[in-house]
Amino acid sequence: NELMHHIDRYKDRRATEYIQGKEVVAKQQTCPSLWRRLWHHPRDRVTISYLVLPDRVLVIQHRWLSLRFSVSPVTRIQIRELVEQWHRLAQQIQSSQRSQRHFGIADSSPVSEEAGDKKDDWFQSTATETVDKLALALQLPASLANLPQQVRSLTIVPDDSLHGFPFAAISHNGKPLIESYALSVAFENLRDIRERSPALKRTADAPTVCLVAVSGGSSQ
Repeated sequence: NELMHHIDRYKDRRATEYIQGKEVVAKQQTCPSLWRRLWHHPRDRVTISYLVLPDRVLVIQHRWLSLRFSVSPVTRIQIRELVEQWHRLAQQIQSSQRSQRHFGIADSSPVSEEAGDKKDDWFQSTATETVDKLALALQLPASLANLPQQVRSLTIVPDDSLHGFPFAAISHNGKPLIESYALSVAFENLRDIRERSPALKRTADAPTVCLVAVSGGSSQ
């Protein structure tokens, strides 16, 4: 509990320093009690936080009356390489689709179309493999296994290069993650304590939308 509080305050201070362009003196803030953190967490949501260290990744799973952690033996460089690889593949897929739209009329032979389809399939399969590797490295399948049925919302608190990764691209139990959970991304863990907004409710008729955006400069 104290470690989570320290991580949140550190991230908040670093973000403030980046925005203001100068060093900020850390403010003394009382750490919320463990029982308050556990009791005030929404019952239908699980929060998974990551701390990417040079030689390992700390994974913290937080839900109502439950706080668990695990350590993944994956390095910070490996995480960054997987995230960068996914962005490069996504850009290749986008570029290939754009080329087919622009030049499909001029080069529309069956051989060209078949080669283009095989190329796109390779990019798609490789991107899927990269996403699966990253999910396993982050122990996400294990974190979501055996959750209570009442948990319908998932909040991710990323760290380091994970801020640039769209978690909606991950599959869970053979289908997109957002088909199982209302997915959101947060900056810190204390939001549920300070603001207990009503959890997002999914109805049977509500459409499921998966939107993944790729920045042009994400591979830098």
